[in-house]
Amino acid sequence: MSIITTIFLVMRALLLALLWPSVGLVIASQWPDGLLRTFSMIELGMVALALTGAGVAVSFAQWRVFTAFILVLTIWSGLRFAGTPAAMVGLPILALVLLPWLRERGITGTGPALAGCIIVLVVALWARGGAPASSADSLLFHPLEILTTEISLAALITLLGLSGALVRLAIRREAIDIGLAGALASSIPLVLAPSSLTPGALAVTAAAVLSLWSGLLLHAWRLAYLDELTGLPNRRALEERIQRLPRQWAVAMLDIDHFKKFNDRWGHDVGDQVLRRVAAVLARAGAGGQAYRYGGEEFSVIFPHADSERAADAIERLRLGVSRDPFQVRGDRAGAKRRGHGGGRDTQRITLSAGLTIANGEPPESVFDKADKALYRAKAAGRNRLIQAE
Repeated sequence: MSIITTIFLVMRALLLALLWPSVGLVIASQWPDGLLRTFSMIELGMVALALTGAGVAVSFAQWRVFTAFILVLTIWSGLRFAGTPAAMVGLPILALVLLPWLRERGITGTGPALAGCIIVLVVALWARGGAPASSADSLLFHPLEILTTEISLAALITLLGLSGALVRLAIRREAIDIGLAGALASSIPLVLAPSSLTPGALAVTAAAVLSLWSGLLLHAWRLAYLDELTGLPNRRALEERIQRLPRQWAVAMLDIDHFKKFNDRWGHDVGDQVLRRVAAVLARAGAGGQAYRYGGEEFSVIFPHADSERAADAIERLRLGVSRDPFQVRGDRAGAKRRGHGGGRDTQRITLSAGLTIANGEPPESVFDKADKALYRAKAAGRNRLIQAE
């Protein structure tokens, strides 16, 4: 996804976030004998924000978040109108437990299908009432004694699901997982005491809606400012960082030596592995340095100071860190070669060439041009080395 496309998507998401709730509230305010007699302005705002979030989630192809917004609205509707915990609260919350573990597969994926089934089921239970609703209530909210503590089955599953979601979040650190875990955490009071929280339904569901929005906005930020392949800050983040630098600063331009051979010989999947491997090392830049994906196989490291010795030492440590450990080639072409030659995995050495320069009030374009020229001299001198601009 290009930077321009990403910026467009973010701006469209923010526009929708501001426009549609406002339109909904204006219409509601002009219809006092209708909506406002049934709903408060805060309730209308929460519903509009949830529906807007669902639409933005669709624009980002985040169908799990879309599903979560619909489930949260289902929970609020049940508490607002039906007051039937099992039918309208317990089942949607149990569906929220599953969402962090589902894969994104579009509108025909498991998430939207799960939401559709849950909504049909809870509406059927609410409309039918009687024995079916009572049976569901008994199953989900009948107290169980576990280690001298009484807890319902729904509460136990939700707490275990939240624990798993938090562990998953700590490992993966995905923005969307933050929103899903927050929505699940917001639902905990409902499964612990469902019958007593009907008056607080708005606050609980509003917290879930805001949690989902926080995940969406963080996801949009990551698309705008982080390189998807390497996880490093991208060119846009670099340009904004330059605007905040002091008069004197340092920049190093780094390029992977003979990168084309990885793509040509083993395929682009292996080339991507090389880029991720290098990025993981550059992310640990010392001396106050911050690495960025500049483009292609080229990276830059910005230092907010003009100490060339410290900056050069940091770049040398990064360069040696990349070349020290052999890179094992993993990919279809490498596998085919191993099968044809009786085994043995290809190992390659990754090296970097680098050019370093110090800025002293010059325009950023001139500074990067000097660093690039130093980088070209490093390549011409035999690669796998650092050269400082004169």
